[in-house]
Amino acid sequence: MGRTELDGNALTTQARRVVEQAEDVDAALLGVLELLAAVLAADAGLAWRVEPGEAWRVVGSCGRASRGGSGWSPGSVRPDGFDAGPHVVDADGGDAIVLPVATTFGEPVAELQLIGVPEAPSMARCTILSVAGALLGLAHERGRDRERTEQLHRLAALGSWEWRADTDRLWLSEQMHRNLDVQPRAFEHSFEGYLVRVEPDDREPLIAEVMAACAVGGPWHAVHRVVTDGGQRRDIELHGRTALDARGRVTRMWGTGQDVSRRRDLGRGPSDRLERDELTGLADRGAFQRRVAETLARAGDDEVVVVALVDLDGFRAVNELVGFARADRLLEQVAERLREVHDAVSLARLAADEFALLFRLPREAGSLTSLGERLSARLRHPRPCAVDGLPVTGRVGLASSADLEEPSSGEDLLCAASVALKVTKRRAAARWQVFDPREHERALQRLAMEADLRRAIEQGDIHLVYQPIVSLVSGEISGVEALARWDRPGHGPVSPATFVPIAERSGLMAPLGELVLERACRQLSAWQQAHPQLERLRMSVNLSGVQLDDPRLLETVEAVLARRGLEADRLVLEVTETALATDKPGALARLFELRRRGVHVAIDDFGTGYSSLSRLREIPFDILKIDRSFLEDITSRHTPTPILQALFS
Repeated sequence: MGRTELDGNALTTQARRVVEQAEDVDAALLGVLELLAAVLAADAGLAWRVEPGEAWRVVGSCGRASRGGSGWSPGSVRPDGFDAGPHVVDADGGDAIVLPVATTFGEPVAELQLIGVPEAPSMARCTILSVAGALLGLAHERGRDRERTEQLHRLAALGSWEWRADTDRLWLSEQMHRNLDVQPRAFEHSFEGYLVRVEPDDREPLIAEVMAACAVGGPWHAVHRVVTDGGQRRDIELHGRTALDARGRVTRMWGTGQDVSRRRDLGRGPSDRLERDELTGLADRGAFQRRVAETLARAGDDEVVVVALVDLDGFRAVNELVGFARADRLLEQVAERLREVHDAVSLARLAADEFALLFRLPREAGSLTSLGERLSARLRHPRPCAVDGLPVTGRVGLASSADLEEPSSGEDLLCAASVALKVTKRRAAARWQVFDPREHERALQRLAMEADLRRAIEQGDIHLVYQPIVSLVSGEISGVEALARWDRPGHGPVSPATFVPIAERSGLMAPLGELVLERACRQLSAWQQAHPQLERLRMSVNLSGVQLDDPRLLETVEAVLARRGLEADRLVLEVTETALATDKPGALARLFELRRRGVHVAIDDFGTGYSSLSRLREIPFDILKIDRSFLEDITSRHTPTPILQALFS
């Protein structure tokens, strides 16, 4: 074996990499042994290890030793005990180098023996050997720490988990499987698979906590009950973290899960186990729902029960700007501010940045206007809630039992208050809103339409119509524009002006856009095969701002063109001027790249986005489609107006 020349830094780096990538201490010992044997041109090498109370044992070998050559025991070369550093001894076949491995406390744990080294190592190489020995000692301590940690986790019934949003794959540690009393093969490793084991009464609170974390990111906490395959009920406490991408979409969640059933076994009641938010000490969602239901049951005919939800503005941005620790202090500050609302029957933290207050008021109090004003002002005055000088305000949604026909549970009032809160978010100037049953009905209709649209996209029930594009010079059809249409079952045709915004808000725009692009290109390919004279026909497809913001856009377009055997210059992608007005990162770059690859770009509805003509110099486009409102002023002699003349120029 020839000597491998490495400088000191390179050898130390390589040894560190071997140790860090090894699965366990034995693998680290063998990896470093092979590396040093190559560097020192040793004929053979042996790796020995000892555990407390055990004899020395060989864990690996290389070179002649691995082919049946003999080594020697550590005791035979250490007559005076365990030496602290590398040293040379005489052995059959040449000098042998002994590299002892010890922990930082000097405890001997292993030894590397390099047999038949042709020459004694220099001082520099001895230093490198010492570094390698120290690294192996640390690896041994790390392995022991891992074992101790696993033992402690098992004693505390503390497991870990991770959920990936792109695959809906839920990974559980061995301890989490023990906590759930389930065999890995008998468990559906997805979010739904976990939910089916959660007690029905605890599912909605758990889902609400997770959805709130999905909205703002950061840490979250929940306690719930599960039913094991053996029929046992266990209390599981989850602590989680949520990661969001640049567009605010969840990429993964991870955290710990602990079996806390023993708290119940030691005589602690449900309120001790489930009713406290760890950060603020306020009641959690489950406790608040029960308190609302109890208050509804006790309220007299001359009383109304009111739920107020408080949601902080831009809390996710606060998390990103100042970090979780400072954001937690802000939440504690908001909690203290709301505690000052003395006539509230109960106060809770329902989600990361959402609080709830419960009131029991005389029916003659009438309008909730004064309560909405008071709560909104509580967040602003006499000083705004702030962290690091960054002010944070909130919005309030209110619902009264008088506005509901028969509020049978706390969840009914909470849902109504949530509807009111969503209205304030749609109205930028609104700081508070009282529940309006008509808004609730509209919200239900939007949810139903979203569900139907999702089903239509999944089942391919969106169809296309094609509008011809005629050349005014030749009178011939030079292209067609694909337009998506949806006949909603039981309702009839739905305008794209209605279902496209729903698709954009609900995350359905990407699959809808890909479906339209695929079908339009398939139709163009079919036309060209049936009618060769249409080989220069172009297909125009609308592209939304959401699609333009998708990093996978280029890949998707190229894949569809390749599947349908179309040249890139047969496709025209139409983008509205409004979609380009926000200057989203990467949007213009994607348009430039699409044009570079041969795809044509058209700006649709130009003149409605309130941008200047100079903006056109920044946008890569081939076609400018002037909004029809500018054409309504053409005179009977068909002479363009001055505005159109300027646009043409």
